[in-house]
Amino acid sequence: MREKVGITRNKKPNQKPYIVRWYGEINPKTGKRRHYSKAFARRVEAEQFAAEKTVEFSKDGQRDGPVEVTLKQFCEDWLETHKKNAGLRPESVKLYRITLNRLYDYFGRNMLLSKLSRKDAANFLAELKRSDGDKQLASWTKHRILRHCKTIFGCAVNWETIRQNPFEFEKLAKCEVTPWYYLSFEEYLKLLNAAPTPRWKAIYALGYTGGLRFGELFNLMWSDIDFDKGDVHIVNRPATATTPPFHIKNKKPRTVRLPSRKLNILTKLHNEASEGVPYVLLDEQRYKKVVAKWQKCQNEKKEWGNRNMVNNVNRDIKQHLKKAGIKIPPGKSFSIHTLRKCAGKNWANELPTHVTQKLMGHSSVVTTLKHYTTVTDEDITKAAEKIDAKLVNAEKVYVSSTSESDLDKNNGSGQS
Repeated sequence: MREKVGITRNKKPNQKPYIVRWYGEINPKTGKRRHYSKAFARRVEAEQFAAEKTVEFSKDGQRDGPVEVTLKQFCEDWLETHKKNAGLRPESVKLYRITLNRLYDYFGRNMLLSKLSRKDAANFLAELKRSDGDKQLASWTKHRILRHCKTIFGCAVNWETIRQNPFEFEKLAKCEVTPWYYLSFEEYLKLLNAAPTPRWKAIYALGYTGGLRFGELFNLMWSDIDFDKGDVHIVNRPATATTPPFHIKNKKPRTVRLPSRKLNILTKLHNEASEGVPYVLLDEQRYKKVVAKWQKCQNEKKEWGNRNMVNNVNRDIKQHLKKAGIKIPPGKSFSIHTLRKCAGKNWANELPTHVTQKLMGHSSVVTTLKHYTTVTDEDITKAAEKIDAKLVNAEKVYVSSTSESDLDKNNGSGQS
């Protein structure tokens, strides 16, 4: 059977007269080849297309068109494969699932993947809205959905399911960044004094001086603390019958050494802790709820996330801030994660960047520089004060040297 691309004349009336024909690969099940064709109104167009196909096949190009699959078929297969290959955490799977559901709702589950165009992709992004109304999504959420779409449909190209990624060249406006409020050392002490329980004091100590993330805080166990050295070890932990798994964000364990005064807070909490509760920041009642929740999760074969341990934390923090007399200025944000950012800034002010990166558990120093080295009014004031101090010293040296010069001149004229 011939392999070349051929041009034939279409004798049917009211149809394009020139047809380019070629064959696909042999189907191992039927032993037959698929036939392909494309019609053109002008012979020169048909000859150009045939030449392009001939060159494509000579370079071992794909002879068969992309396999026709629906949007849902591909996305579900992709997610299962990506979960295994990339080792996705439950939180990441949940976010990808949100993106997939948005794609299904907009395009329909049965839409052929090959029919999705760049224009369709642009319209999808332009019409993203909150599920509870007509308001636009937050810019950070839009950017996350676009990143997901580029990953998903980029894989479709790699799998030769489609020829081009419809989201490849899409861009969004820069994210609107809400500046976070830096809590000074004096304000931190006020917040610590306003904390109603030793547990809350430990939360603030571990966040502000240890830089622990939300999931790291509430998954921390007593066995992770070395009281002799003052070290807190953040490590991955497999699941047991009564304790859910814990996964570090970038999969790399790290150690943070607490100031001695903050270690005393943990020591006091440890002395008052309930028997049989392995978690540092969970009381007995909350621990029982976590165990029940984890067992239900296992029975229903659901994914478990680090943040499933507690809730309503930021609500309580607002009350403690008010009690401490700390007012967060309008236009600035403050949450439990802000304590970690404050810790990063405190380290960055005193330590080399690579050390701060290690303590924060960042995979790249770019993250450390981008998010945890914010400049405050205090920093700007210090910069001016340092220059003032340099100028004062320089003026003293200048005045001193000038006076000595005048004295030399006077001594010289007297001797003459």
